[in-house]
Amino acid sequence: MDYNKSQKGQKGFIKKYKSLGELKQIRVPVSLESDIKTILELLETIARRENSMVRVNKIVSKIITGLNDIANE
Repeated sequence: MDYNKSQKGQKGFIKKYKSLGELKQIRVPVSLESDIKTILELLETIARRENSMVRVNKIVSKIITGLNDIANE
């Protein structure tokens, strides 16, 4: 496979979620890894389809609001 600059991210790894923007390496609990990957894949699909982050940002905002509401019950 021929890799070009647009595919390579920081430290030379290939960007998996190109439509979501720059990547940052983080640690996640093993018990949540699969679900977080699924969420990212779905958000990537939405961002690619819409060719925009607007809807993705709205979705993430609603998720955070919902989690805050539950955490503060």
